[in-house]
Amino acid sequence: MPAGTVAGEMEGRLRAQARKKKLKGRRADAYVYGTMNNTGVMHGNKTTDKGMHSYAAHRRMTGY
Repeated sequence: MPAGTVAGEMEGRLRAQARKKKLKGRRADAYVYGTMNNTGVMHGNKTTDKGMHSYAAHRRMTGY
């Protein structure tokens, strides 16, 4: 994912959660990208407009 975007930050956090749940390989990928697809940050293997916004702008808009 592009660094500094919502999708990039989300992927990093989900990868950490997958490691915490002891998921590896395809299971970890399914967990990460399935969650990103379900939240609307990605559609298939493409990043959506929602996912391409800068993370700093997202934090200003939402407060977290």
